[in-house]
Amino acid sequence: MKRISVLLFLFMLAAVLFSDTAAAENGSISLIPQVDTVKKGMEFEVDIRADNMDNLYGLQIHLSFDKSQLEIVEFKPEFFGWKEDDKYWEYHRWDNNSGTFDMVFTCYGSDLFFSGSGKLGTIKFRVTGTAAQLKITENIRYKPDRACIGVDNEGRLSRYNVYQVTIHNDNIPPEIDNIEVINNSTIRIEFNEPLDEESALDLNNYIISPDLEVRSVHLDESKKNITLQTGPQVGNRLYELTILDIRDLIGNKNTVVKSFRGAMKLWLEAVDPIYNRNTGSVKLKAGPVENMTQLKFYIKYDDDYLKYEGIRFDSGSFNPQINTGQHPPHSQNPLYMYFYFMLNPVQKPVNRYDNWDVCEFDFLPQNTGSTMLEFMTDYRPPVADGQADGKPVTIVVEYSDEMIDILPSYHMTGFIKMVGQNDFYNVQAYLLGDDMKKLTLNVLQGSFELNYLIPGTYTVRLSKPGFLTMDYSIDVEGDTVEELHMIAGDLNDNLKIDITDIAIICKKFSTKKGEDGWDQRMDYNADGWIDIVDISIVARNYGIISNVTG
Repeated sequence: MKRISVLLFLFMLAAVLFSDTAAAENGSISLIPQVDTVKKGMEFEVDIRADNMDNLYGLQIHLSFDKSQLEIVEFKPEFFGWKEDDKYWEYHRWDNNSGTFDMVFTCYGSDLFFSGSGKLGTIKFRVTGTAAQLKITENIRYKPDRACIGVDNEGRLSRYNVYQVTIHNDNIPPEIDNIEVINNSTIRIEFNEPLDEESALDLNNYIISPDLEVRSVHLDESKKNITLQTGPQVGNRLYELTILDIRDLIGNKNTVVKSFRGAMKLWLEAVDPIYNRNTGSVKLKAGPVENMTQLKFYIKYDDDYLKYEGIRFDSGSFNPQINTGQHPPHSQNPLYMYFYFMLNPVQKPVNRYDNWDVCEFDFLPQNTGSTMLEFMTDYRPPVADGQADGKPVTIVVEYSDEMIDILPSYHMTGFIKMVGQNDFYNVQAYLLGDDMKKLTLNVLQGSFELNYLIPGTYTVRLSKPGFLTMDYSIDVEGDTVEELHMIAGDLNDNLKIDITDIAIICKKFSTKKGEDGWDQRMDYNADGWIDIVDISIVARNYGIISNVTG
């Protein structure tokens, strides 16, 4: 009896809903999917929502879907959260063979109705096809004005628009759109769609051959772009990147393979500490590279601190071209000095598999302090050319500048001391090094000065007729004042003081200045006589040998 009553009631409701009673059109019915994208075999839910209802008492909905692509699994009625049997009666059915869904509900009693917005229920679908778009809409087999109609608590009819839904059906796995080599240890991979985070961040999914370590992986906020940190790349080497089991957001899985060419590393490096007014060298260094045919770049420097003096290179390997000048003024850039460098290998191409020295630049510091020696980016950053399969290619270059710290240099003053006299006119002083440099003496004070010295040990050679030629080592760690005592007595210039020298001066005993046989060298106390005082000066130095060799 209950089933008969229900059917009778629904029949009566349908008679009301399909009557010609007119009502103002208001409100709407929306189909709201709980996912944006699906794929074959996936189940998903679509909410049926009623908005802006005015005294709604009963409602019928006829929906249609593509039976070749979708099937309904279940329907969960909700009807604004009311408890069934207390406030409403509903009936629903679907036919997967025809691709239709029907639903009808009514309140019962004279005092029940609904105003406002709320959910009517949820349809669960299963995707059975692979069509790119899945559409759920009004059932066109019904009259357009009967696909969705309702009745209020006074029996007035309303017609509602059903806002259909189209769901993207994605059965295509993710693909790589582009690989960008950022620098010598960084590559950026751009995918055509967002990725599943778990598969994207799995370091074991990334293989680069030949023999390039993948050290870390980062997925950006769009989930479409991956950044890999790698080990040092070989510039211009062709690498093959394999990404295993990469998935999109709905689980489509793919293994993708893409090639890229490694970036070359280029940097500047001060050879040794650089001191003011002492020529310092800066190396241009490069990392491993294959098939490089040319290298070009601009380097700028501050001529208040540095004066470019030249370049040193292996002429058997390279033929560089150097141009210097002053950069023209820019709106935001001051004037600065620069030189342009173009490296042309003598034997093409360049193949190096270690960190190597390209050349050395020499600078003469003009001041103490810190200054940057840097690759220009506002005009032309470093560019390397290469070959691949007999065709020209551009090699990505990662470059880094060098902060030059110019340290203060030091001053040395040397005072020459000689026993018994102050005659410095015949003293010869030399600074020993790669080349022997004659020093200028203050003959009145018996002194010399050396400026712009770097820390280290310096050798000064002093000589004078009648004195032992000696080398004096002076340690310089700051401004230095040194006394250099010359040794009297080497009268035959054999670099030692022995009995022969004593015999020579004794033969001149009691000789007076202006007399025949006078020898200025032997008047060590400068009193105009060669006497026992002078002889004793030589005798006290008996046995001393010069430290000069060669």
